[in-house]
Amino acid sequence: MKMSKSISFNSAFRLLALVLFVTLTVQVKAQRRSADYQVAGGVVLYCGTPLSMADVYSFVNLGHGYAKDAYHVYYLGDVLRYVDPRTFRLKRDDYHRPYDGDDGFMYRTRGYMIMSHAVLFNGKNVEGASARSFQDLGGYYGKDTFNVFFMGRKLSGASGNSFRYLGDGYAKDSFDVYFMGRKVNGASASSFQVVGDGYAEDTFNTYYQGQKIAD
Repeated sequence: MKMSKSISFNSAFRLLALVLFVTLTVQVKAQRRSADYQVAGGVVLYCGTPLSMADVYSFVNLGHGYAKDAYHVYYLGDVLRYVDPRTFRLKRDDYHRPYDGDDGFMYRTRGYMIMSHAVLFNGKNVEGASARSFQDLGGYYGKDTFNVFFMGRKLSGASGNSFRYLGDGYAKDSFDVYFMGRKVNGASASSFQVVGDGYAEDTFNTYYQGQKIAD
């Protein structure tokens, strides 16, 4: 019994140590990203490159690749069109998560960000999206009153009125089924349902990651 408790304690200690290590690594990477913007000699720089449109007097580094001045909002040194700097606010806990990059943990935007007059995906404007009616459906899918989007790109032919995300990368409207933004050929939308772990089925067939499994 004593040995069992000792093993349990050691496992818990190792898990806590791993969580602390990951947290510290993420914070260090976030600080490096924040340092990419600099103001020197009356000029705003991003990774050493001057930002000609940036106003040095009102420039604010928001962290995680974002910044703004009195006239523009920036992400990774690029101007975000249609984004109002007066109302732009960055909620780090809501819109960022760590993921494995080539050099360890990095920060990446999580899906869609709905502003007062624009919709962004990974820091870029979603062309044609209505901020007033836009909904983040999950799984990188989104829709407004008229259109459906996957990873910030419009899904041609998809019906926004009936479109919904099912999970595991699958989504459907009244007529078609989609997997990771691509139409699943031959799938019956009316009977289609997700089983889990990439599997799904309708009345006639079984699918794995959007592909029909041969009989």
